[in-house]
Amino acid sequence: MSAPVRNEVVYGAGFFRDVQKLQHEVQEKLAELLDVLARDAFEFSGQHTIKLLVADHRNRIYKRLARL
Repeated sequence: MSAPVRNEVVYGAGFFRDVQKLQHEVQEKLAELLDVLARDAFEFSGQHTIKLLVADHRNRIYKRLARL
């Protein structure tokens, strides 16, 4: 059996700065989700690069992404 594929996760310049502004509980949940993303991102077959640009609350994220 082959080793599980690990995806490459690349972070945008302000991603970690954004994460520091989130509540502690949200930061912990995000850390868990990032681990899952790196290990098995939506059942991709093969290695993929995933770029995380920003982190914010749901009600603000789409406006921020529109400015990128």
